[in-house]
Amino acid sequence: MKKNNSLCLGIQIGILVIAGSVCIAQPPTSETELSKVAAQGSEKTRCSQEKLVMPPSFDMDRRGFTDYVAIMSNPEFKRAAEFSKLAPEAAALVMRLHLSVQIVRRNLSSDQRLHILRTIASATSDMYRGNAPSDAKTRSMDLQRKASRLFSRQEIYEIFSSISGKFEDVSFIRRYEELIETPIANRKLRFIDSPPHERRNMLLAQAAYFLATSEISDEQGLVYFRVIDAMTPNAFEGSFKETILVNHDAARLFELKTAVETAFSKSEKFLYFSSLGAHKVDVDAEASAAVSSNSVAGPCLCNYMCSLCYECVYPSGGCSATKVGCGFLLLDPCDSRCQFNWSYCY
Repeated sequence: MKKNNSLCLGIQIGILVIAGSVCIAQPPTSETELSKVAAQGSEKTRCSQEKLVMPPSFDMDRRGFTDYVAIMSNPEFKRAAEFSKLAPEAAALVMRLHLSVQIVRRNLSSDQRLHILRTIASATSDMYRGNAPSDAKTRSMDLQRKASRLFSRQEIYEIFSSISGKFEDVSFIRRYEELIETPIANRKLRFIDSPPHERRNMLLAQAAYFLATSEISDEQGLVYFRVIDAMTPNAFEGSFKETILVNHDAARLFELKTAVETAFSKSEKFLYFSSLGAHKVDVDAEASAAVSSNSVAGPCLCNYMCSLCYECVYPSGGCSATKVGCGFLLLDPCDSRCQFNWSYCY
């Protein structure tokens, strides 16, 4: 029974195959270039005061990892039955999240990851209502055939035909969900105060979320995969300005900034790589906190852009600069403050 139910999950997945090769610009790797960056420590980063603009494809009302974590909390042999109880929209999102977790947690080739990314793009609610158009069903069958050439039988079962894995292996997902339920300032402080492996896990969970809920192109996906592979705990030991000359992992990660800036818009770069749940904002709670507290005192929380409902203000006006918490993968200093502004909410 378990086998049949699990197989149904895989059969309902739609596939979208995008042909063509992708070229990605390689960032500079010389020690001279890294030295120039490290020497910029005394130079202030002027925040642009630009408003965060959500990508057109992004849906802010999705439930995040809530249903996925609930499914994963069951023994594996019960997950298919619980999955079958979900509404079509929820079922599609759970499957997309499951697939994106495979991208960030498994040691896969670029071709395998691109195949999963394309599967994510085609796993729509229509597929789980059983009324998908004929062309979508054709694409689904096509990807199933291609999966058989890229993955082993066991991998096909675990990745595409079941909600597999141990619950403890996705505990970083649950912690991320709990984190983004808190006020934005608290998230930044949690990152600043966390050890390297926890910083990495926060951003891995965020990568899984955005890979599952955004329209990521092949070119962007290949850049994202390189960043994921470079995000070792050692790379998060300290700020880029202090570690890139002595920490090989940090230097490797820092060098990817050029590729990220080429492949993503400024808002996408901030949303995906320089924030903690910028898409998740309790507007009323943030407004109340801004009114009832001193918005200047405490650590600075930005250097060029803030989360939804906030504008980045420079000079800082009294907040304390931090060594990390802003910029690419939050490993740049913060020297400005995020000020609540209703007009920045929408």
